[in-house]
Amino acid sequence: ELLTDQSKDFHNTTASRIRALRHIKASIKKGDFGGYIESENNLSHEGTCWVDDAAIVCEKARVKDNAMVYDNPKIYGHAIIADNAVVSGKAYVYDFAIVSDNAMVSDNAHLENRCHVYGDARVFGSSEICDNANIYGNSAIFDNAMVYENAIVEELGSVNGNARVRGNCRITGIATISSNANVEGGIIDAGDISKHAFIRSNNDYFSLLFIDFDITAYRSFDDYIYINYNRNDNVPLVFRLEEFEKGVKKYKRKNRKKYMRIIKIIKNE
Repeated sequence: ELLTDQSKDFHNTTASRIRALRHIKASIKKGDFGGYIESENNLSHEGTCWVDDAAIVCEKARVKDNAMVYDNPKIYGHAIIADNAVVSGKAYVYDFAIVSDNAMVSDNAHLENRCHVYGDARVFGSSEICDNANIYGNSAIFDNAMVYENAIVEELGSVNGNARVRGNCRITGIATISSNANVEGGIIDAGDISKHAFIRSNNDYFSLLFIDFDITAYRSFDDYIYINYNRNDNVPLVFRLEEFEKGVKKYKRKNRKKYMRIIKIIKNE
């Protein structure tokens, strides 16, 4: 039921508060007040979908199936929130963006253009997904990260910090893109790409995972090679390749030869 005497203006539209006409789920009973929609077309009458709190859904946007929109998000344009998806916080989902399956979008995240977030993906913080980007699997986008153009983030891929992922690249496997890294191409399936990184193709990236440590080598904006070294029990350390090699040469423990072989592979020697 639309309560036209309780309304909010947003994006040149007026959205009215809703009240449940039937028992929808354990937490939403007949007579309970909800959020705000512009018209009945914004919220399906089928399933257990609901718009709650101060959330606004307007224009041609639609919430359907068992999806939930609550807190104070804004859903507009032709956006779709479907299946068991949840949008909360102060998130914005607009244009032709889609959130579906069991995906969750929260905090101050922005989804726009024709992006699609689905599977069990999580988008939160102040991150932004736009253009034709696809986020799915168990991936996570957060902090101030941006994923755009035709980029894909899937499986356990993670993009965070101030990282930028764009172009036709694919972040997959257990790869993490963080800090101020910029990835524009290639398939990144493992390792930590972080400070100063500028990845344009698979030729700019190399990763090896061992039981006791991980090493990821990548090219930077200034064309240097950086090493992200993680002993699994510590915070990852980032070195220029020359610095890392200098340290390894002074290293007297059993892994020294292994490190030197890795350095030779990275340097194509």
